[in-house]
Amino acid sequence: MTQRSSRNDSRRQLRRRLALTWMLGALVASVLIAGLVLLARPQTHVAPSAGASAAPAGLRVVQLTTAPDAASSDTQTIAVLLAGAMPRGTVKATVTSDENCAPDAQGYSHCSNDLRLPDGSVLHLRHNHPMATVACLAPGEKVLVRRA
Repeated sequence: MTQRSSRNDSRRQLRRRLALTWMLGALVASVLIAGLVLLARPQTHVAPSAGASAAPAGLRVVQLTTAPDAASSDTQTIAVLLAGAMPRGTVKATVTSDENCAPDAQGYSHCSNDLRLPDGSVLHLRHNHPMATVACLAPGEKVLVRRA
């Protein structure tokens, strides 16, 4: 009986080791796949260009409009307000997101941006701009926002 219980214990230990090895292998594979996916993601924004900034202290002025086809130029940053309250006057904001930056066939990007205002409210924008001459709004960038 001692040999039999010893064999059973040995088999249990072997099963546990195999299960642990499989779980560890699955964890390592998951981490590797997640890392590869993150590395393969396309860049979603470009650093702000000096030419796109007409604001004091190096801040860009983002002029908000509701005209769906409005686009930025190398002298003006214009964005379409999709959701949120149009600010009164000029307000400092922080860009919190920049997505959908791939340019279309004409070289225009139609970026989706969120801007957080000092009172905590959020503006949802579409920033139509020629990718070759106007930089995307970069997360973390401080901008001045006003009505166009």
